[in-house]
Formats: sequence, C-alpha cells, structure tokens
Amino acid sequence: MTQAYWVEGLSGAQLWQSLGYSLLLAGVVTVFSATIALLLVCGWTSLRTQPGLLLLLLIPLSTPPGVLGFLMLQILGRGGVISRLGYWLGLVRGPADFPALVNDRWSVGLSLGLLCSTCPLLILFYVRSWRAARLDRCLQLARQLGATRWQAMRTIAMPLLVRRSPALLLLCLLWNLAAWEVPLLLGVQSPRMLSVLIQQSSGQYAPERRPLAFVYATGYLGLVTFLAAGFAFRRFRRG
Repeated sequence: MTQAYWVEGLSGAQLWQSLGYSLLLAGVVTVFSATIALLLVCGWTSLRTQPGLLLLLLIPLSTPPGVLGFLMLQILGRGGVISRLGYWLGLVRGPADFPALVNDRWSVGLSLGLLCSTCPLLILFYVRSWRAARLDRCLQLARQLGATRWQAMRTIAMPLLVRRSPALLLLCLLWNLAAWEVPLLLGVQSPRMLSVLIQQSSGQYAPERRPLAFVYATGYLGLVTFLAAGFAFRRFRRG
C-alpha cells in the first residue's frame, strides 16, 4: 500500500462518481420509501387495523437481498414476466420493444429493488408509532373541532410521524448506501454503486488492484462517519 494508490484512488473520477451516484440514489430511494409509507399508513385504515396486512410486509423484509434482486430481474427484465405479459396483450411486438427497466441509465429497476426492502420497514415503524401516539384519538378530537380528515392528517398525524423517524431514515439511507447484491444484479456498471466498486476492486481477478479497494472503502467509511456525525450533532443541538 503506497502513496501512489492513494493518489490514484482519490484523484480519479471513479471514486467520486460512485460516491455521488450512490448517495443520490440512496437518498432518493429513502425519500420515496418514506413518502409512500407515510401516505399508505395515513390513508389506508385497514393497514393500521388488520394484522394480516402487516404480516405480508414481513415477506420482503425476510427475503435475502440476492433473492430479491433475482426476482426483480425476472419480473422487470426484457425477457421477464411484465415483458411477456405485454407481448401476450399485444402491447409490444417482442422483448426488444420493452423498455429497459434493469441495468438502465435511470436505475429504475435498482430503485424499485431497494424500495422493496426499505418501504415495508418504514410502514411497520409508522404503524407502531401511530399506535404508540394514539393518533386515532387525536384525529377524532380534531374532527370534532371542525377539521376535515385531510387537514387532521396533514397537520397532526404526518408531522408527528415524521418527527419520530429521523434515526430510522438515516438507517435506511445507510442500508441503501451499503446494498451490494441488488445493485450488482440490477444496476449499471458506469457509474457503479460504491459497494459494487469496492467489491470488484478487491483483487479477485487482479490482486495488484486490491489497495484501491482499501482507498474506496476508506472513502465510504468517511461518508458514513460524516452522515452519522452530522445526525448526532443535530440531535445534540436540539437537546
């Protein structure tokens, strides 16, 4: 491990492109997951009252990431279930006419794969927070005072649930940032998720490139430390 590897790794565009791409994608997926979870919990009463629906959410949570990525590949790929269904319905003439949803430049399939693992977790958290805060009583009181259902949700339920979730949102962000199997199966090779870049640079086929993996891993550790320290400092200032 010489200085030349540090110069090559830190001065090259590969690390910073992967770092920016990974952070952007993880952030977008986390925001979308939180938004969908929040809207479902606030707008779908059965989700909060029927335990059977919550049990279904354990299926994607208990599915290994590699299996989840493979299933998404078989569903969203050009030769997958949706493509074949579109061909059967006459919407496309062949696999080549089906839009690329995996390994695509917009990371649609990758985003959906990551969303399937974070959105159920946030839904379960919001349902538990809803019950712990007894929001049904709060909303009932707001309705009696003249607020509409949407006004009560927008001014009482949603802000309270959001205030309870920063720590979990940070955890989801780091989870998406560190994902490896799903980006490897569904993502593009340029730019790559940082986890994929580190694994592919670890020297499996080119041992002389292994020090670069250490440089990239150090960059990832620095990013995680910065995010965690920023969160802790913000919580400390709020008391």
